[in-house]
Amino acid sequence: MNQARALIIRDDRSKFKDLEDVVKVARALGQTVFKTHANVSVKRIWHDPEYGYVVIVEACTEPLNVRGGKTERRNE
Repeated sequence: MNQARALIIRDDRSKFKDLEDVVKVARALGQTVFKTHANVSVKRIWHDPEYGYVVIVEACTEPLNVRGGKTERRNE
């Protein structure tokens, strides 16, 4: 069973350029919360005007498949 947590991330200093920055911070905080160096998956992000970004993170037990496709071999 995977563990999930909700995190609130505020951009008090207006340093976030886009949502990729929010994802990076959420994954780093998720690793701290779960006390692991393994991958942390971001399940959902939404912006709340009062609190900032609310992010649901989940500890991964399996490696993330970022590419989602086959690895191609080059013939050299």
